[in-house]
Amino acid sequence: MMKSLGKQALAVAAVVTLGNVGAFQAHAGATGFSAGYTCRLPVLGTKPVTINGTLTTSPSRMTTGTPTRFRLHISSPGLRSPVPIESWNITAAIEVTGAQTASFRMTGSGGLIPARQPITADLAGVWTPRARGTHRLRGGNVTIRANVSRLGNVTVPCVPKEPRPVIATLVVTSPHGTGR
Repeated sequence: MMKSLGKQALAVAAVVTLGNVGAFQAHAGATGFSAGYTCRLPVLGTKPVTINGTLTTSPSRMTTGTPTRFRLHISSPGLRSPVPIESWNITAAIEVTGAQTASFRMTGSGGLIPARQPITADLAGVWTPRARGTHRLRGGNVTIRANVSRLGNVTVPCVPKEPRPVIATLVVTSPHGTGR
């Protein structure tokens, strides 16, 4: 029993490190910011995490009815996994307020992360704005799934801490540039 709990604690420790990367955090353009999350870890309970990253859009000029692709690069210099992670995936909800209320998902996955190596993550998603005007994006719930070497799969749900910062402010225009 004690040996089994030790393995679970080791798996959780590996995901805690990944969880620090997984908590969604972004900034648009050259504006940086940080946002806090609370992650629920098996055996260890809850852990506060803070993440920094970069959010980019394509096309850069957003118009109603046109799908916009989002890329989120999460960087956390100095984060390292204490044990090898065979593979991982992250799903992050993005909530939109302002001219329109909506949400969309960003996902990313990756392969091997050797023990004690830095961890970064790249996520992608698409959203099609339906209303002209100013839209504010905030990070929503995040789910991290990791296959930890020799220990199996571990899932870590994370929720944003309030108040949630705006990670991007986007202006959506009409497709013909008339403002209507």
